[in-house]
Amino acid sequence: MYWKSTLFALGLATGLWIQTGGDPSQAERQARERDREAAEERLSRNVETLRRMQGGWQLSELRSASVQDAGRQDVAFMVIAEEFMALEIHMGYFGLGGKEEESYLQSGTYRLNFNVFGDLVATLLIGTLDLGGGLTAPRRPGMVAIYEVEVREGRLTMTAEDSSRFIWTKLQTGPLTGRLFEELEWLQPAELEEKKAGPDSDGESGPKEK
Repeated sequence: MYWKSTLFALGLATGLWIQTGGDPSQAERQARERDREAAEERLSRNVETLRRMQGGWQLSELRSASVQDAGRQDVAFMVIAEEFMALEIHMGYFGLGGKEEESYLQSGTYRLNFNVFGDLVATLLIGTLDLGGGLTAPRRPGMVAIYEVEVREGRLTMTAEDSSRFIWTKLQTGPLTGRLFEELEWLQPAELEEKKAGPDSDGESGPKEK
C-alpha cells in the first residue's frame, strides 16, 4: 500500500506541474516579458513628463514647514532643457519699514533622471549657496534631490521628500522661439535633399563642368 500512495503522490505532483506550465523556463520568460513591458511603460511616462517640463518656469508659490512665511519675499526662475535643469532662488525677509533683515540665495545646475517610482531625481553638477553677510559657499557636486512631479496646463508642482512644495508657472515664449522652429523646419528638408542626392554619378562631389 505504501508504494501505491507514493505513486499517487507523484502523479498528483506531476499533474500540478503540467497545469502550472510544465517548463519553468517558460514562466521565467513570461516574467521577464512582463518586467520589460512595465519598464517600457515607465520609460514612456517619464519621457512624456520630461517633455512637458521643458522650458522656462517662474516660482509662484513655496510651501514648506521649514521656511517662515511672515515677511518673506522670494523670486525664482528655472530652465529645463533636455535632461538638464538650472535654477536660481532669491529669498529675503523684511521687517517694519521694508528693511531687509535676512537674505538667502541658491543656484544650481542639475542632471535629471527618474527612479523606478517615477520620481524626479536631480543630481547637482555645480551650485552656489549664499546665506548673506558675505557668506558664500560652493555646493557639493553629486548631491541628490528627489521630487514627486505633476505637470498640467502650464503649472509644474514639485514636492520634495520633506513635503516642501514648489509650484511653478510656465513662462510664455515670444516670437523668437516660433521663428527658431520655423527656421529648423525650413532647413531640414534641404539637408535631407542634399543627403539623398549624394555624390555625382561620375564619382565627384563638386559641380559638373558644362
